Amino acid sequence: MNSSGNYDIGPVKAVSKLESGKYIIDFTSNFAKGEYEGTGKVTDFIGKIKSLIIYRNFSNILGNKSEKYLWKHGWTDSGEKGSDYNFILQTFNTQGIFALIAPGLYIQDSTYLRMRVTPEDHYRLIVRSGRIAFNQDYLRKVRIYVTDQDSLMYTRLFSQDVRVRGFKVDSAMLTSTGRNNLMDVSVRFRNDSTGTNNTHMNALVSFLKDTVMVVNGLHRRIMSPVNFAIKPSDVSLKGETWYFQPAAVLYSDSLIVVNNVEIKNKRQSFLANGTLSKQIPDSWALN
Repeated sequence: MNSSGNYDIGPVKAVSKLESGKYIIDFTSNFAKGEYEGTGKVTDFIGKIKSLIIYRNFSNILGNKSEKYLWKHGWTDSGEKGSDYNFILQTFNTQGIFALIAPGLYIQDSTYLRMRVTPEDHYRLIVRSGRIAFNQDYLRKVRIYVTDQDSLMYTRLFSQDVRVRGFKVDSAMLTSTGRNNLMDVSVRFRNDSTGTNNTHMNALVSFLKDTVMVVNGLHRRIMSPVNFAIKPSDVSLKGETWYFQPAAVLYSDSLIVVNNVEIKNKRQSFLANGTLSKQIPDSWALN
């Protein structure tokens, strides 16, 4: 029950056992079923994912916390290999459970998720779903694949028919590779079957440590900033192609700094520089 009323989610059954040195959990309900098998408990599995994916690749988003703090809160492990985990989840009708715990969220029946971590600390995440939605926003025919290749984190996300905050495209694909707070990202959008309306954006994304910057003559402490170094990219609209030149955008929760973002089409061009801030006056130049 929540503030919106009563919801019947049906019976929920979980069976847990320790067999041949592995923790095994089978979960069944009217809204999903899941299987877990690992050399450690579920909390150890979560800690391993946090360590291998988040801490190894995006440690700077955790802020300037000590190694002792990070270890205590499960962001790092001992570094020892040998743990083995496998988790599988398949959804059924999720309307009742999400109406109770996450109103507005919808995940289609038969959505499939699998997370595997090998004793060599290799990992692989696979997600397949016909539709994932939150209120009016949605992704259809979703495919997500995350793994490690040659010590790099590789991600591929594809969706057909996307709507986010009123922005709608026929298909979207994101690919990225990286490690140690630096990701090489490519994003493609396509908005019609002929291909005359599409976007191809490329950038190096750097997750930076908390820092102090001089912005409009004032010293500002910037928490977990992210820098987008835009590489040559293009946007095509009704057969006309606009080209992005190399530029940079720095983003944090309190500040956006735009540095020489320029887009060109034949003899036309637009150039943007400036800052947007919650605490100091904005400074913009648009040519």
